[in-house]
Amino acid sequence: MAKLTQKTIMKTFEEMLDEMPFSKITVSELVERSEISSNTFYYHFSDIFDLLNVWLDKRADEYYREMNTADELPDKLKLAFRILKANSRRANHIFDSISRDRLERYVFTHFEKQFYADMNKYVDEEAVSAEGFDRISQFFCYAFLGFVLRYIWDDMKADIDSSVDELWRIFDGLYQSVIKKDNEK
Repeated sequence: MAKLTQKTIMKTFEEMLDEMPFSKITVSELVERSEISSNTFYYHFSDIFDLLNVWLDKRADEYYREMNTADELPDKLKLAFRILKANSRRANHIFDSISRDRLERYVFTHFEKQFYADMNKYVDEEAVSAEGFDRISQFFCYAFLGFVLRYIWDDMKADIDSSVDELWRIFDGLYQSVIKKDNEK
């Protein structure tokens, strides 16, 4: 029963995100639409931000599964942007309503490990030091966050394939530069 109730809350929350910015969603309206009591909501979630984080985590898990159908990191990134674009209304309602600090903290808490895992597949461990690998991965995570923000601010109009290909060329150049510096040491 608890899982069914949580699923109902999540579905109602998602419907509300389609209709309005996250900042306009209240627990009282959500419980009314879900036909549950506020005590039931607070049994499952500590507040509306907790609900947002749980919802984002569930979506991220789904996206990871879908993105992992692609072999190469650029293809995964393209797929991620296509998913974002397909859910542009919800994405805008969330991004327009939360602080940049909260967004950055969420991205780095939840996505950095995925970047490291994907980077591990791309980076030749013998060609670059552990310190170089960390620099590359951190830079790419920051660059990707900036890239996502710019894509959203530009109303997701950029061509996904050419934009990701350009980002990847920049990344590859950085990677080659780090390898060169590591080899000079």
